[in-house]
Amino acid sequence: LNKKTNNRTNDTQIQKPGDLIEISRGLYQHWAIYVGEGYVIHLAPPSEDAQAGPYSMMSVLCDKAKVKKEELYEVVGNDEYCINNLLDEKYEPRPVREMLQDAHRFLGRELPYCVFRENCEHFVTELRYGKPQSRAERSGDWCWSWSCCSSYLWSSCCCCCSHIRFK
Repeated sequence: LNKKTNNRTNDTQIQKPGDLIEISRGLYQHWAIYVGEGYVIHLAPPSEDAQAGPYSMMSVLCDKAKVKKEELYEVVGNDEYCINNLLDEKYEPRPVREMLQDAHRFLGRELPYCVFRENCEHFVTELRYGKPQSRAERSGDWCWSWSCCSSYLWSSCCCCCSHIRFK
């Protein structure tokens, strides 16, 4: 993947509406869907902020997150990001119009959030493919990152929540 830093004057990647944007926050990835005119929609727990630094890791403790529409460069901050339509070879993307309608329909809503079962990647992959998926869930990648978590953190996750359905 062609990673890039946030540079509004020299974009080498041209995002198209419906593209999934992967933002590297260091120890984890944040995900958004590009909706056009420089904006993304994303599921953001209270601690998710480009300038939050290590504090953004606190999203593991959150059980709610808000759907926000913000400018891409504000969400990215100084982090690297890329277009990553990671499941296009596995699933047919939904029509862009439907993706954007559903994304906008959830704006401002507070939704269940779980770093393992209902995170920002699940949100955007359900918008794009109609199927909530996360690499962390599929590969167990979270194990190394969260090995320092106490059993309290593991047991307090809202994993019993059901997935958001758009239909």
